[in-house]
Amino acid sequence: MRSIFIIFPLASLVMLGCRVFIGRTPEKDHFNNGHGGKGPALAIFGDSLSTGVLATTTLGSVIAGSTLDRFNRMLLNSNFSMRHYQSQFSEYRYSAMTTDLEWGIRQQIADAHKLHVDEIPVFLFSKWGGRTDHLSEFFEEIELVYKNRSPSEYVFVGIGGNDFCKGKNIEEFRKDYKTFLQEVIDRHPHSQIFIADIPPLPQLLNYTHNYSPVLSCRVFRQKFCKRLFYQDAKEYFLKFNLAIREIAAEAMKDKPRIKFSDRPGQMNLDPKDIALDCFHPSQYGHKKLGDFFSNFFK
Repeated sequence: MRSIFIIFPLASLVMLGCRVFIGRTPEKDHFNNGHGGKGPALAIFGDSLSTGVLATTTLGSVIAGSTLDRFNRMLLNSNFSMRHYQSQFSEYRYSAMTTDLEWGIRQQIADAHKLHVDEIPVFLFSKWGGRTDHLSEFFEEIELVYKNRSPSEYVFVGIGGNDFCKGKNIEEFRKDYKTFLQEVIDRHPHSQIFIADIPPLPQLLNYTHNYSPVLSCRVFRQKFCKRLFYQDAKEYFLKFNLAIREIAAEAMKDKPRIKFSDRPGQMNLDPKDIALDCFHPSQYGHKKLGDFFSNFFK
């Protein structure tokens, strides 16, 4: 079976009426070796962006009382865990990387191979909170899946948002990203490799909402990405995407099988593109991302 490998910034996956298989990083409770679906498989490396966290909500959505209490308990808890939070609210059907809807990557692959979207199985090797320095956690899963199958035919690389939010030094990020990307290239010597930059995180601060006296966009964002509130956040963020561009350009030399897109980083966010937690993309934001990624298949 031919495969498509994708690496993207934002986790894990459960089966939701389509052939989607998850790996065995600590936050993933199930594993499937990828049988099912005669078409090329789609494999994804990334962070919570690839899991559709709260994707069926939008900024300012009305929160039921019980759900509001749940958010309060999670976010205001001194032992708050980003991985636990994201695992509770992932909606894979609406992520641009895993959806079977017409604007998703799976449909683009199906069209390229004249197949139905249900014939495109998905391997999600993503990780909530995934960063470029989590190399061993990502690639342990590849060893399991590739034990009895050939490497994927296509690779999509889009990681780095959590590196930014962690406040990683830019030189450290360059080193980690280059190592991560080279590992992907080495493991897929004959694959098409697609590289994307990070969606525009600083734009999130253009929109805000107060859900209650104690729950607001600022509370969510302080938990997820304190680096957004630094005075130099915009300039700092641009350095991350510039680093990705330069590393990708070096990787593309004499390798037509490797492509790069900076369209996610140039995305203009609307309020409806942002999910209820003021940080992750809504299904409208995911649709924009899916439209951007379609250029890789043209």
